[in-house]
Amino acid sequence: MSLNSEIIAAVDIGTATISAFVGRLNADKKIELIAFSEVPSSGIKRGMILNQEEAVKSIRDVMAQAVRGVDVQIHKVFVGMNGQHIHTISTEGNKQFDEPRVVTNEDVKELELQAARVAMRSGECVYRLIPQEFKVDQEDEILNPVGISGRQVSGAYKILVGSEMYKETLNNCMNRAGWPVHRWFLSSVATADVTLTADEKEAGVVLVDMGAGSTSVSVYYEGVLRYESVIPFGGDVVTKDIKQGCSVLQRHAEMLKVQCGSALSSEAEDDQVVTIPAMEGWDSKEISVKMLASIIEARMEELIDSIAYQIEKSGYWDRLGAGIVLTGGAAQLKNVLALLKFRTGINARLGLPRVVIANKNDKKLVVPSNASGLGILQKGLELADADVEVVKPEKKKKKKPSDEAEKPDKEGKKKSLWGNMLGNTLFSIFDEDDSEVTK
Repeated sequence: MSLNSEIIAAVDIGTATISAFVGRLNADKKIELIAFSEVPSSGIKRGMILNQEEAVKSIRDVMAQAVRGVDVQIHKVFVGMNGQHIHTISTEGNKQFDEPRVVTNEDVKELELQAARVAMRSGECVYRLIPQEFKVDQEDEILNPVGISGRQVSGAYKILVGSEMYKETLNNCMNRAGWPVHRWFLSSVATADVTLTADEKEAGVVLVDMGAGSTSVSVYYEGVLRYESVIPFGGDVVTKDIKQGCSVLQRHAEMLKVQCGSALSSEAEDDQVVTIPAMEGWDSKEISVKMLASIIEARMEELIDSIAYQIEKSGYWDRLGAGIVLTGGAAQLKNVLALLKFRTGINARLGLPRVVIANKNDKKLVVPSNASGLGILQKGLELADADVEVVKPEKKKKKKPSDEAEKPDKEGKKKSLWGNMLGNTLFSIFDEDDSEVTK
């Protein structure tokens, strides 16, 4: 990639907010953030788009703010996929040879195609296929079978499955907003790449991305994603509990949670109170910080117990050499790490994005709530290709009728080959680097 020339945008669509990061790599291969914007989400619940009109407006608003006053052209737009619909399925592929020979890359691709033909619920499709281990004849626990001789090779896989309509709807919203998507990433994978170290993934670690509307749980072991699940609630339920328990407005409940909240009631002062501003015709209101912490702790215990259940369900509870890494907006709640450690008995740390940003003034954006967006930006910059045409908002290039038939797939020959064989079912199996698929 030509450094200092390829400018991209990363869009992170969440339940509470939609954020956009515009950046490029400078000559030192550091991320140069050109613009950042964030707007409240509208029409989105638990990561799913419910109202397309409202979602399109939010996307337009966040991108308009991002490019306002910035004299640049955005070459590509990368978007993260998330939501409660994403889950994992175990599957496998097998291939028998007529006589002993060396396993090739083509054999591994055939195993992937077999594994991807797993039965799914109606309306679901494959988002990503992740190899777990291979077996050649009687030799098992092989990470890469290519180059090994044998009569039979088999592979165990995890498939990340999600709603086909979700991607179609999100793609439609981005197009209507005037910002066509160049490439999709799973938000949980992009977040893991910028918050987890290679050693943590090797030793065994759980990445918990605690957002507003949902909480994703990703388990890594021996460098491979072994399990993923999405819990259909996050920080928003805490805000709603505060609203109801303290009889305050939604915005005041969010303010109380962020500025005065704690996940441990035992750490709150008994006599400390916070005052809610008066509304027209109503007096100001005093809220006990102790009571506020009790409300938060009760709901956070429920969420943490759900996280613990997913870790146990993964089968890797006893193999977490590194522990739990907590990230996302709700991870910034005071004392949440202490409560997480207490409820699970597992060591935990806060997950900050490990990105190298050139401008010191932009380093304030390196916080857990931006882990997903910065992860998408970093992966986009790594994969950006300078020979693709510039994407401009609200404008579409006219094409000749013969262009589509003759134009090669910009994602590479591999994607078009397997796409012709299996159709849209495998739309993103090969969206990640080849090294991640076959290692």
